[in-house]
Amino acid sequence: MNTIRLTKNIEIHPSLNRISVQKAGIKNLVNIEDQLMKILMLLIENRGQLVGKNEFIDKVWEGNSLVGEQALNKNIFKLRQLLKANQIEEEIEIQTIPKKGYQLIITEKKTVPFLKPGVLIASAVTILILLIIGVSGVNKNTPNNSAELLEYDPDNNETVILLKADGTRDIITLDTTKHQVVIPKDH
Repeated sequence: MNTIRLTKNIEIHPSLNRISVQKAGIKNLVNIEDQLMKILMLLIENRGQLVGKNEFIDKVWEGNSLVGEQALNKNIFKLRQLLKANQIEEEIEIQTIPKKGYQLIITEKKTVPFLKPGVLIASAVTILILLIIGVSGVNKNTPNNSAELLEYDPDNNETVILLKADGTRDIITLDTTKHQVVIPKDH
């Protein structure tokens, strides 16, 4: 069977019993037991819909309800642990529907800040201008009163920008959830 892309960062390789997880530019390959893959594939084929316990028992345990229901509960637990151990349980969630079965919920994890990139860049440039003209307490009489962008972290909800003004480092926080610029009190 072909590779199945569940999210931007997660691919399923059923014939290899493997999940591929991309984190920070590094691809991690996670091996998965055959029965866990069968359960996962049944959930993927019916994503967002209830998969009844009897359907799992019929397709994974060939109708053996005595072994199947106990094994299903155990393997759903193991599958959830595997997702959690690889930090993808927020993107691939197995929900229990009490006394009926399970359903798969796939959520694309956001990797971009809340603000549009153009707005965020404009905010960073505004901060730089404020620092250059003296809001940060830089002495205007010194020959080098410029600021330089040292680091920017778009994956952090409160984007941190480290600035250098005359050899000192200032930490400015852009709170993208509240659309605020937070400048340390010593400025």
